[in-house]
Amino acid sequence: MTAKTELRRISHDDSAALDSIRAFVREELLGRAVMHACVEQSELLAHVTIWAAYQNDRLVGATTVLAHVESEPVVAIAARLPGVATALVEKLPRPSVLVPAVRLAAEVERAGAAHLRDELQMARLQRKTLPAIEHEVVTLTDSEAMAELAGPHFSPLYMKLGPFYGVMDPSGAVVAMGGVQFVTGDLARIAHIHTREDRRRQGLARSIVCRLIETLEAERRRIILRLRMENVEARELYAGLGFRGTRRVDSYHLE
Repeated sequence: MTAKTELRRISHDDSAALDSIRAFVREELLGRAVMHACVEQSELLAHVTIWAAYQNDRLVGATTVLAHVESEPVVAIAARLPGVATALVEKLPRPSVLVPAVRLAAEVERAGAAHLRDELQMARLQRKTLPAIEHEVVTLTDSEAMAELAGPHFSPLYMKLGPFYGVMDPSGAVVAMGGVQFVTGDLARIAHIHTREDRRRQGLARSIVCRLIETLEAERRRIILRLRMENVEARELYAGLGFRGTRRVDSYHLE
């Protein structure tokens, strides 16, 4: 007989429940990176709703809903047992973007989510010597200037999550930039890599990523990133900096 799944909304003040979820996430840290960031980084946790699934008081799954940062809520979902993800999906806002573990893909599709895109998660598994930084890379602090390059959905909150670096032209305009999606004590995810079209293929992104790696690895964190599966040029760039593909990450849209 299958045990009944009980869903509980977790308060940010419930330290025991949060610690249990954090331990659950660390069982598969690279596969649950988004959820890890949401429960570990206080700046993100303030924007997160958490649901946990229990069977006989044993934690068997969880979901984090990060709202008011991207254009739609971003949902991470993880489960130990079949059927748990389906129950968690019932608690999710619509529309939202789901990032489940690959083995949960079929289940979230049956629950009504539509496939959105395929991405590759890469991790810097080889701490090989980095190439020399060939451009003047500066710390960026002006979120409006970065939004001009990254697009209107670039949130000022990102500036609180970790370092951002860039290259500027003589007029002071940002022509290339890069930063992080999150930084915790265990893990950092590089993101928001953008280069102005007329300055591409000049090594600007490589210089920025190298500076980010130097900063983030100073405290011995593991570094990951995600990119579109078809972006062969970016995969080659990151492979040259010691990154290797570790897992496929599918995103889904829930209407």
